[in-house]
Amino acid sequence: MRTEWKLFSYLALFMLPLGVVYAILSKEEAGALLLIATVIAFAFIGIYLMMQSRRMDGLRPEDHDATIADGAGEVGSFPVGSVWPFVAASGITLMAFGLVFNGFLAVPGFALVIGSVIGMARETELGQIGHPDLDSMADAAVDPGEGFSDQVKK
Repeated sequence: MRTEWKLFSYLALFMLPLGVVYAILSKEEAGALLLIATVIAFAFIGIYLMMQSRRMDGLRPEDHDATIADGAGEVGSFPVGSVWPFVAASGITLMAFGLVFNGFLAVPGFALVIGSVIGMARETELGQIGHPDLDSMADAAVDPGEGFSDQVKK
């Protein structure tokens, strides 16, 4: 992680004089603030990565010539296909329209975003409820000539 924290720290150091020179020469506040915010963001990431690299003992599998098995670990569980990201995007779009055109559009947009967050949390909490467990549906005496979809239909 040494390379990563140095990269972000050097980017922050590179952007700092650019932001200062831009603020002095342009007399424009928005661009100068954005450049300074960029410096702060790069510095924040660089400091975080530096702290993490000091906590680690030894090299990561990515830091040397490692085999694929060296980097293997628990993959985790991933949620199934869901409608909630679409609902959240629709709510955020309505909120943005509400900020631009009419504040009353932001209210249903906010409700959609809150509802989608709750829906995503409930869906993750409930796990695989409502989704068939394909392993338990597979028959022990399956003809090897059958395809996977034929086994699921049984």
